Amino acid sequence: MWYYATNFMGPVSLRWYEENNIPFTSEKKYSEFLNQEIELKNYEQYAGGRIDCYCNNPEDPDYDPYNYELGLPIMKSSSYGKLSKWLDTYKTKRLDKNVLKTFEKETGHKLEFFYKKDKEENS
Repeated sequence: MWYYATNFMGPVSLRWYEENNIPFTSEKKYSEFLNQEIELKNYEQYAGGRIDCYCNNPEDPDYDPYNYELGLPIMKSSSYGKLSKWLDTYKTKRLDKNVLKTFEKETGHKLEFFYKKDKEENS
């Protein structure tokens, strides 16, 4: 049997959000530490990484003792969260290398990936 889980790997740097012109709201707050008013930017959140695939059957043709990994492109965190929750209960007899398409088909949720063209449209 195959089991699946997301593995978050980023983005973790504020620089990624800034370089890709990710939308944000700002608010001013007083910092006791700095003893001055500061601006806080609240960015729309994104997540990506990989999907770790675990198999408990060494006889399976795709079995790997170190597990199988599928790339997971950067997407809006709301999509990442729905995918992660769905994967918690998703099991297959054979390795599903198209698990993202399976997710969209079974849930009706279209994953909202980050594309570089988004950067150009937001500039």
